[in-house]
Amino acid sequence: MISTRHKGDIGEKKALDFLVSRNFKILQRNFRSPAGEIDLIARKDDTLHFIEVKAWNAYGVENLEYGIDARKRRKIINTARYFINSNPEPGNGSFHFDVIYVSKENECVYINNAFSEG
Repeated sequence: MISTRHKGDIGEKKALDFLVSRNFKILQRNFRSPAGEIDLIARKDDTLHFIEVKAWNAYGVENLEYGIDARKRRKIINTARYFINSNPEPGNGSFHFDVIYVSKENECVYINNAFSEG
């Protein structure tokens, strides 16, 4: 049986490969701040993407709200702020909070701008 952490690592690698194949530049992987962690931080053109990766076997993409609740979104948003404040030239100020769902078949479903600060 595969551990949850190992499954997460495999999912993040699959998501990373997916992004690179679509011309994203990966800036950070597993970026940590006092507020929390962001799985992947990437840039495409002049937009920063803060990306949460979900690799689930039991649930489908339609159940993402169970894994990315308001508390998790708040942690991601606060960690993104920390990243932006720690990096003086992250881009043109445009950013998205995205989600990549990696299915049990190892297919990636990319949800651009999945949630916002508001």
